[in-house]
Amino acid sequence: MVDTVVAFQQAEVADHADWHLEVTHLTPAGPLIPDAVVLLADGSTAFVEIDRTCPTRA
Repeated sequence: MVDTVVAFQQAEVADHADWHLEVTHLTPAGPLIPDAVVLLADGSTAFVEIDRTCPTRA
């Protein structure tokens, strides 16, 4: 995860303070809990899943 945050910061698309870890987001398929969520410099949001085990809550 640290390498991902550093890469986004070096690419100047997100600052280290723009990251939130394991935050629940509501989607049409139900709640999604990715490893991290980042607010990008252009105002969009990216979900980051490192270990491919993104749980959903029923």
